[in-house]
Amino acid sequence: MLEEKRNYGIDLLRILSMLMVMILHILGAGGVLGAAKPLSLNDEGAWLLETAAYCAVNCYGLISGYVGWKSKHHYTSLALLWIQVVLYSAGITLFFAILSPETANGLSILRSFFPVIHNYGWYFTCYFALFFFMPLLNHAVTTMEERDLKILCASVFGVLSVLPTVAMQDIFQIKDGYSVLWLGALYLLGGCVGRFGWFGRIKKRCLALIYAGCVTASWGVKYLFELSGASWISSFTYSEVLIRYKSPTILISALALLLLFAKTDLPKVGRVLISFLSPAAFGVYIIHMHPEIWNRIIVGKFAGYADKNLALMLLYVLGTATVLYLVFSLADLVRHALFRGLKLKQRLRRWESHIRDGKKETI
Repeated sequence: MLEEKRNYGIDLLRILSMLMVMILHILGAGGVLGAAKPLSLNDEGAWLLETAAYCAVNCYGLISGYVGWKSKHHYTSLALLWIQVVLYSAGITLFFAILSPETANGLSILRSFFPVIHNYGWYFTCYFALFFFMPLLNHAVTTMEERDLKILCASVFGVLSVLPTVAMQDIFQIKDGYSVLWLGALYLLGGCVGRFGWFGRIKKRCLALIYAGCVTASWGVKYLFELSGASWISSFTYSEVLIRYKSPTILISALALLLLFAKTDLPKVGRVLISFLSPAAFGVYIIHMHPEIWNRIIVGKFAGYADKNLALMLLYVLGTATVLYLVFSLADLVRHALFRGLKLKQRLRRWESHIRDGKKETI
């Protein structure tokens, strides 16, 4: 059986999605959005960039299903991810405990060794829980009839995305997408698109227009709501109703990017670069979400960008996101090289195989 050809376009989207997450955090927690004068050119420009990047997490969730539905479920993959997270969680905590002993205590160091219990990065916590349900989702994607899966996916879209958006409230407690339920829905949708090639006939130019249209619609609704000045729709809750992970326009924009990048062919130089950077993408998230990194480097550190003219502000945001991404990425590539040198993945897989074989022998 021939080895399946690697889709470098999907790897590129994984990298771009994490870069978009960095952009979101610089704009939001970094203070740019809060510092810009409401309805000013800088404010609207920053919000347009925010909206364009907002589908990043949805892209990541869709990618998980798109590539994972046909993969063998290895529990050691979660163990490897756990080791990576603990390495950063405990390592960075210990580093700053030595650097600034007054900021750390025994409890904070102990907590750093249990990232899930103490919610180290919401995405990792939710992914950890979802991992144990992936075999069930994979079974559904691989065994159910296409017609039934279309109905299921349409129902998921209507119930978890459209209905809460129209109602303007979190009816089903999916926390605007910050939940295991939403990640599971994304995994299912991505898996079905991967298996059946849904929307595969849509041309790349059309997919780019769909993405741009969804971003414009999401941002435009916010702008019009705030411009109206009406008290009941000028609040954060209502004006940003379409700038949520669960928003139909944000979800569709993520689907459009998934399909667009799945169709993208890259030159050899691009494939080499992507192969080099792709393994570190999730490490970028894990590193910069550490409370010490988050508070010292991200929170409130970029509010001054809002005082620049629009072009410079956007350039600074994009440039800062790129620099931080590359720095954190290079740091994780060192970790990746260490794991490869130790053959950690192979050792864990052999251990898992031994356990599986042992179970078979006892039956």
